[in-house]
Amino acid sequence: MAKDYYQVLGIDKTDDQELIKKAYREKAKTYHPDKSEDPNAQTIFQEINEAYMVLSDAKEKTKYDEGEQLPNLSYEEVVDVLRKRKGYYWDRDSIFRYESNNHYPPTDYLSYKKKSLIANIIIAVIALVFLYDVSYTGKINAYEVRSVYYAYSGSGLDQDINKYQVNLSNAQIYIYNIGPPARAGEEAYLSFSPVFGKIKAFITPSGKSYDISGRAYVLWISILVLLVSLIGTLPLLSAERQFNAAVISGFFSVLLLISLLIA
Repeated sequence: MAKDYYQVLGIDKTDDQELIKKAYREKAKTYHPDKSEDPNAQTIFQEINEAYMVLSDAKEKTKYDEGEQLPNLSYEEVVDVLRKRKGYYWDRDSIFRYESNNHYPPTDYLSYKKKSLIANIIIAVIALVFLYDVSYTGKINAYEVRSVYYAYSGSGLDQDINKYQVNLSNAQIYIYNIGPPARAGEEAYLSFSPVFGKIKAFITPSGKSYDISGRAYVLWISILVLLVSLIGTLPLLSAERQFNAAVISGFFSVLLLISLLIA
């Protein structure tokens, strides 16, 4: 027995194309496999697309109404037809959704819901660790200044600013200052981050501190990762949005880990 496409979409035979399209979008949104918890959502969604493929085309609709036998297409072929007509439904209401032109089987986001939540929590913890590391100072060690060299001359707002190469007993750093920040034989200090031990600041013998970490980008990436991962733990979000939040925050957390390789 042929399928009743009008019943599938919940419309009348006399409805025009605008009503057919509206009914299709409402049904597709309700039974989209990535959003619906109905165990038969995948099958219903396929029938909805098949019905719309036939009824949205005037020639195919006429053949169907006249009882003519239509080709039996696979779901992939149905989707391909609708994509070519630019009529295939996808959800546009999420900031975490990207719609590709390629078609793949729908991801079962509900089965990943618990894993997505755990991943978002772990990534949020990683972001907090990096935030703490870049925001606070750990140990401060004293080093002998071996030599100081003039390297470059520029101009500030109202005076010349020079670049100096300072060679310590264990490191070589560059400081921008009006005059030499230290002299050979003096004792200067380096402060380090509390978790990863990255150099944060150079402290002159007189106590003046210069930020030489070059890690300001770590602060902003950490904040971004923390916000996205925390959003991904909200119970109000769908399983799909939680999954995508974990993917996005996970990508940027990899950048944080890579930053550890940069001196």
